[in-house]
Amino acid sequence: EVTGEVTGLTNVDWFTQELYTAISEEDGLYPSNSLFFTWKGTGVKSVEFGLFETASIEGADLSQIRPNLQDFGADTDAVLAEINSEEGATYVFEELTGMTSYTMYAIVTNEVGLEYVAVSECKTEAAETSEAAQKWLGAWELTSHETITYAEEGIVFGEKEETFNVNISGDVSDPNAVLVEGFSALEGSVAYGLVDTETGDLMLMSGLTIGYDEQYQAYYMWLTYFMIGDTGQGQFFSDFIPAYIFSMDEDGKVSCEMFVAEAKYEDGTAVEITATHFDIFGVTEAGQLYFFQDEYRCGAMDMVKSEAAPTAKRFVKGAKRQIATPVVKSMGELTSVVYLQ
Repeated sequence: EVTGEVTGLTNVDWFTQELYTAISEEDGLYPSNSLFFTWKGTGVKSVEFGLFETASIEGADLSQIRPNLQDFGADTDAVLAEINSEEGATYVFEELTGMTSYTMYAIVTNEVGLEYVAVSECKTEAAETSEAAQKWLGAWELTSHETITYAEEGIVFGEKEETFNVNISGDVSDPNAVLVEGFSALEGSVAYGLVDTETGDLMLMSGLTIGYDEQYQAYYMWLTYFMIGDTGQGQFFSDFIPAYIFSMDEDGKVSCEMFVAEAKYEDGTAVEITATHFDIFGVTEAGQLYFFQDEYRCGAMDMVKSEAAPTAKRFVKGAKRQIATPVVKSMGELTSVVYLQ
């Protein structure tokens, strides 16, 4: 769909815009994660453009959209030459979400000063779950054997067996990604997992933000707590890193281990850090934590196939602010070595 606005023009013969899905396997671009667009024109002298999730601009007029458009900066002349060529100019928007409608705006002017607004809408497709990820789909029963409690006087580990159910489904945005419903005891929470295409391992990923609470002015985030060597001390990190790693053998038997990495202090001293606990916390802009439970499941878990529905308690927002708890830190770029602050 292409429409025209401004100066009363509903159609022009000097500019066209097409927004569409396509495949470029070598670049990892598919109808589920990208949209291509092609401009063709004659005598086009300027162009500004922007891509928006259609739902986010519902009811917005051009005066609200225009300030959010961009140009090509130093590359403008080269782009305009492409637009005005016989082949036109073709570019791509990457890292989009599957099964999502997007609207593209382009405001162009020509050599006689006429201005035209092209508006195109296109919906990305659902990603086809990869073969490696498909074996993890469905209902599973997990059993934890340890607990962790965060208190003013420190961190307390305990032994307690608890069985709960989760449901794993494919993520429309990535063929190797899955959504895990029920892993947290908080109802309605969904954890994000990635499947390693080489090993087939399922990694539950930390660092995802799933919402914002105006009352506490805090983001709901999946965070992982790491124990630092044998110091008995630990620290939360907010990076997009694995927490739990589940492996499946040829017979379908699943084993679980916690993510382990090497860290270095500022003086270069190396230490091993081990993920112990992964759940949802409230995190303010300043890095202060809010806790939504008194006791959390932690440590490696057993995992077997199940037919049961996910089990989770209602999400109670009566958070407890733990002043004594260290603020959330970032490890920066994830490599084989991470750095402790």
